[in-house]
Amino acid sequence: MNDLVRIELAQTQDAARIIEIHYAAVHQTARSFYPQDVVNSWSRPIDNNRLEQMKRSIENPDEWLIVARENNLIVGFGSIVPKNNELRGLYVHPSFGRRGIGARILTTLENEARSLGLTYL
Repeated sequence: MNDLVRIELAQTQDAARIIEIHYAAVHQTARSFYPQDVVNSWSRPIDNNRLEQMKRSIENPDEWLIVARENNLIVGFGSIVPKNNELRGLYVHPSFGRRGIGARILTTLENEARSLGLTYL
């Protein structure tokens, strides 16, 4: 496990980097598993609408969105929506994959869900 990575709550100023990670993960990691039109619809390039939507997600009290930082660079993120028992997403930038970062994000999300009394996501 990577001890240099910190897991913390996302802040609105993290929105652009979160979108960049989502785009990279979908267009690089997932592209070999899905047709290009699916990949394109799943994650569009960053624009003002997408940026504002991500900021709303970060500020939404019904969603718990966290980031993984390594040397102050966000390298992954994940979120849950407890009232829906929903794991909304978990993404790690492809350059930081296969290092246990996704597992740490997932563990943190699961622990938060348990602390809220959830028995499944």
